[in-house]
Amino acid sequence: MFRPSCLGESPDPPAVAAAARRSRTRASSRATRSSIAAVVVAPRAVALASKELFGPAAPYRRETPPLVWSRSLRGPVGKKLLGEAPNGTADLAASGRWRYGTPEGRDMSQYERSLDAKRRQRIAAADQAARYRQTESSKRAEAADARARAERTKSGATQGSRLRQAADADKAAARAGRNAGEWEKRAARYQREEGSLEEKVTRAQRAQAQAADRARRLVQQQAAQALADVNQRVGETEILVADVVRELRAPKQEKLRVLLLGAASDGGLRIGREQQRIENAVRNANHRDAIEIRSRPAATTADLFDGITQFKPHVIHFSGHSDHDAIEFEHDRDEPHDQGAIVTARAFAESIAAPDDPPLLVLLNSCNSASQIDDLIEKTSIEFAIGMADEIDDGDAITYAAQFYAAVADGQSIGAANALGRARLKADGLEGADLPTLAHRDDVDPNATYLVTPLPAT
Repeated sequence: MFRPSCLGESPDPPAVAAAARRSRTRASSRATRSSIAAVVVAPRAVALASKELFGPAAPYRRETPPLVWSRSLRGPVGKKLLGEAPNGTADLAASGRWRYGTPEGRDMSQYERSLDAKRRQRIAAADQAARYRQTESSKRAEAADARARAERTKSGATQGSRLRQAADADKAAARAGRNAGEWEKRAARYQREEGSLEEKVTRAQRAQAQAADRARRLVQQQAAQALADVNQRVGETEILVADVVRELRAPKQEKLRVLLLGAASDGGLRIGREQQRIENAVRNANHRDAIEIRSRPAATTADLFDGITQFKPHVIHFSGHSDHDAIEFEHDRDEPHDQGAIVTARAFAESIAAPDDPPLLVLLNSCNSASQIDDLIEKTSIEFAIGMADEIDDGDAITYAAQFYAAVADGQSIGAANALGRARLKADGLEGADLPTLAHRDDVDPNATYLVTPLPAT
């Protein structure tokens, strides 16, 4: 802009016109260089420009049709980004609308679901113990009555028959007492675990409140700092971002690769049935040709490493036995073996995150595996992880997996596929509907991430 106050006197009109032309020429030259620089360092240019002009980076949102995740371009392809509230919107932090987009919110959500499931287990165990105690009392009364009648009769045959009835009733009472004792122990264990979960919920609530307070203060500070110059600089930022977006390469579309790993060395799980249900669900889906599945029903650790380096899966699905901090694979032996190869949760996470192209999603369809998914997200580059919040029945796990992959193959988002799998369990009257737990990185939205879209016609 030409400013006469910079000169000693007001310029004449020809001088004003000449200065304006020179200013436009310099501005055009600067814009051209900015565009070239943006092409070379596009991702960093956006971050630097946003940080310089607005303070801490605000998320850039670009609404595009969902795309298949591509190995050639790592980043939020086909995903909507989440982030902090924009400057000047402190009430958004105060309202807690991003509660489940933070680690504290995810922890509390998971603990609340686990606590609810544990409470139902405790109540069910206590009810079962009470029923067995009632049976025990009834059988002991029946035995006492049979003995009393045996003493009153004078017939030896009748007396023997009633004494046998009393002995049978005593045995039934003893069985019922043992069963009641087992269920009472289980109810007591569930009560202890429920108390532990209540403490975790309390801590998570306190941490969430503190995080919300910090976020509110941070937003207020950012708003105060940025409000003075935002109007001046927004136009320049829009031009820079537009140049960068135009130069980004479109991601390459490819088939979604799913590696199915199953391990049940004791033969107690229907791993083959689960993998067959998954393959049939994908085969009957709308976008069946956009998915490639590789199944390993008796997976060893060698199958895991061969799969992640040779097949390069976008999704790793494990079904088998696990606990809060371990996963069990099979040994490379032909004869049956009760004890498989135990792999710690940390070793498993490091293994799948080690290759150049780690998977986008890890699904642990095994007992108590939800305890492992937060570390998968926070300590590796994995964007999404699903685990089970408690022990899950074999049939429930199979039904959830089949419905999840059917939804993915029909073009549903990761969040919708998880919700549909849980809804299918509830609709079928199964008890594991609350167990599947989805975790994700803070900068991604599972409800806007699609693993499958139709491949272009060739």
